[in-house]
Amino acid sequence: MAWESWRTVKQTRCEAMNEEVTLQSRLVFASDTLPDQPPRVLAYRCSSAEHCDHFDQTKCPWESVSSSR
Repeated sequence: MAWESWRTVKQTRCEAMNEEVTLQSRLVFASDTLPDQPPRVLAYRCSSAEHCDHFDQTKCPWESVSSSR
């Protein structure tokens, strides 16, 4: 059976928030019957996304990637 997990892609400094943020991707891993399949990316998120959305600070390039999927 396939399983999902959030994995940290990188930590970086967000210029809009002026703080360190964690950029993560939601991955789906194939079942054991298909072990050679690479994981699929379902979504992206930023640790400060709620705060940015609340204050209408949509300067984050990571958020533009997640909204286009």
